[in-house]
Amino acid sequence: GDCYMCVCGCPEPNERHAAELVDYANSMLAVLQAFNEVHGTALHIRIGINSGPVVAGVIGLSKVIYDLWGASVNLASRMESSGISDSIQITENTQRLLEAAQAPCARSFTARGEIEVKGGFKVNSYWWTPTISEGDLAEAERLVTE
Repeated sequence: GDCYMCVCGCPEPNERHAAELVDYANSMLAVLQAFNEVHGTALHIRIGINSGPVVAGVIGLSKVIYDLWGASVNLASRMESSGISDSIQITENTQRLLEAAQAPCARSFTARGEIEVKGGFKVNSYWWTPTISEGDLAEAERLVTE
């Protein structure tokens, strides 16, 4: 597929997982913007984040992989697929965690409202199109050209 998934707080719990994932997502957007500028391309990504319990484990006999399953993983995927290019869409669960942690990025998200996602259920979501700082962009350009 065309989707990349990452996880924070598994297998070691991390109370700041939501804020760290938003920071990571923002860095991904900065690197993509730098890549586009350096290479003259117009690539775009959608980013979806959810917070919740997962089941994780190692599977396979000949090709061993670490994988994650569960409703939380599926909902993160739905946030990505129903999002818009070059933005971060998060669930209400993640927004609550950002607010509880008093993460500065919590104020950057705008309520999108209730949306229907694949599977026929409705969830409240929030989104943000980050503004990439000059410092972040310069660092991303350095990484892209190395």
